[in-house]
Amino acid sequence: MRPAGRTHWDVKVLYTSDADDCNVYVRSRVAGERVMGGIRVFLEEVLHLQINAEKSAVARPWQRKFLGFSVTAHHESGLRIAPESVRRLSDRVRELLRTGRGHSLAGTIETLNPVLRGWMNYFQLTQSKGILDQLGGWVRRRLRCLLWRQWKRPRTRARKLRALGLDAERARSSAGNDRDRGGTPVRPTSTRHCRLFPSRPRGWSR
Repeated sequence: MRPAGRTHWDVKVLYTSDADDCNVYVRSRVAGERVMGGIRVFLEEVLHLQINAEKSAVARPWQRKFLGFSVTAHHESGLRIAPESVRRLSDRVRELLRTGRGHSLAGTIETLNPVLRGWMNYFQLTQSKGILDQLGGWVRRRLRCLLWRQWKRPRTRARKLRALGLDAERARSSAGNDRDRGGTPVRPTSTRHCRLFPSRPRGWSR
């Protein structure tokens, strides 16, 4: 964030920029519209640059993103991960899991770890930690689905569940249950679903 300064539109602003992206912060929408108009004239008519109209807008700070981050809609705003960044990570994880269906669970986790570590290192400054817990739970569910598909037959599933400590009757009952369309075992609070992994599977990065 750059220090406050005054433009030739006589509006006090804060601004931050990176390469060809720039965010300008003012106190009101009226001031925002005025500054936007002045910047547009300067860039297009003086510097002869083209503005991306789809990515340019006057909006509340929490409705916009910058370098993958956004802010919370509180009086004392905090840094958070932009929803678009979360969606991109989810899409990337789905892609890697699709390509890993024929691989071992350990191999799939080994492929995921560099992606998840890099993403976490980049967004480690976020002050909204809830989304990280949600993402962690979602990734573990996707890995459970992958493992459940690899086991295929109810007999194999029952044997694997018994090896995880489930008694024979409950293992047999759980192995025969249907799955939803996404492959996630039905009744996510069941013993079967919880025992497919501990809270963090072996080889999972912290």
